[in-house]
Amino acid sequence: DAFSERGRLLSFPTRSIDALRVRVTKVNYGGQAGGAKPPTWPVNPAVLADRNQPWYAPAFIREVAAYSPGTVLDMAPANPPAVEASPAIGPAPWGSPTTATAPAPSSVRLSGTDRYDTAASIFSAAFGCAGGGASSAVLARGDAFADALAGSYLAGTKSTGVLLTAPASVPARTLESLRGSGVSTVYLLGGTAAISDTVAGQLAATPSYNCAGTRGGPLQVVRLSGADRFDTARRVAESAGADAVGTSVPAGTNRPLRTAVVASGLGFADALAAGPLSYAGAATAELGNGRGFPTLLTGAAALSPEAETALISLDIEQVLIPGGTGVVSPAVQSRLQQLGLQVTRLAGTDRTETAAAVARFAVDSLGFSRSGVALARGDAFADALAGAAYAGDGRLPLLLTAGPSTLGDATSAYLQSEAVPTGSITVFGGDGAISPGTLADALLSLLG
Repeated sequence: DAFSERGRLLSFPTRSIDALRVRVTKVNYGGQAGGAKPPTWPVNPAVLADRNQPWYAPAFIREVAAYSPGTVLDMAPANPPAVEASPAIGPAPWGSPTTATAPAPSSVRLSGTDRYDTAASIFSAAFGCAGGGASSAVLARGDAFADALAGSYLAGTKSTGVLLTAPASVPARTLESLRGSGVSTVYLLGGTAAISDTVAGQLAATPSYNCAGTRGGPLQVVRLSGADRFDTARRVAESAGADAVGTSVPAGTNRPLRTAVVASGLGFADALAAGPLSYAGAATAELGNGRGFPTLLTGAAALSPEAETALISLDIEQVLIPGGTGVVSPAVQSRLQQLGLQVTRLAGTDRTETAAAVARFAVDSLGFSRSGVALARGDAFADALAGAAYAGDGRLPLLLTAGPSTLGDATSAYLQSEAVPTGSITVFGGDGAISPGTLADALLSLLG
């Protein structure tokens, strides 16, 4: 039958993308033109959706599965369009479609062989010498998230990104990225239990290079740490001073308020989803002053003393809480209000829905992009640590997947309702973090 061999779906042999949506009007089958549907056409959606079958192509399946027997299809034009299709789909004997009736979104994947390599790829894409370089970099521990959650704000104040290190030694790929970006100063997040003195010494013995390749003095190393994750976040928030704090204009008002993020310090997802906001703040003068919002951490039951101290010292007027009452309780919100702060909670039933709520706020209230989004794995933190700074630099809302092989309903709904169909998705991490099928589902969601 027409789908019994690999490659008999559609063909663009020399190009590749992750998903393509085509409306078909006629079929050439076995050399027979005229539009008759092959008798063995796999009309059962369960068969079409079988990932083990050679014809599997998620972006095409949703269209085909909706057709009933006798539908007229077209896969035999003379001139294929200038678009790209999945490399897993080989040449089709009947040719290629001439028109795509839906806009074609695009994607770019920033990944590496492991979390350190992925972080270096993300950093270099935004802050490498090809784009002008960066004078500094923020370095976080790659196998634990606690001290790194506040890193996006620090990176934003320095106009740089976040790299990852092992606790006891700096990966070669991280050092390579530092050299390839013109970095001369490295900020370490956390104490010696998070990033050892050995790492600090290794960096201090490493020469710096500018983007012209000229060798300079050794890298300057600055450590920002506290007694625990809550205190480290406070020190990071206060390190740039009160003048670095961003403002935003609450809905229904015209007065910008000095804004901070207060997130759970016991989990990573909600703080990372808010990372781009912490990095960049508002996009235009009408929406705020264009500076980032410091991220402070709290426990679930009561506002942490460290967060309260920083809120007062930085003269914060408004707090954004990413996450529901299960991670940041009503008691924490009440305490914030007792301090005279306006509080906006951005929450959903799970981490993907909370990320979507944060993304909507970023777009609607801060002027973040509708034509581009960033996508990171939601059940692991490493890729999003570096990705949040990248997304903030491009003012891309950061969405989370439910897992490597599952996009998640809330993420799909956001892409369908909020993002532009011709937009782009920047994916953080390799196929093991976000599978090709998950990315295809995300691109298809963009098409509505």
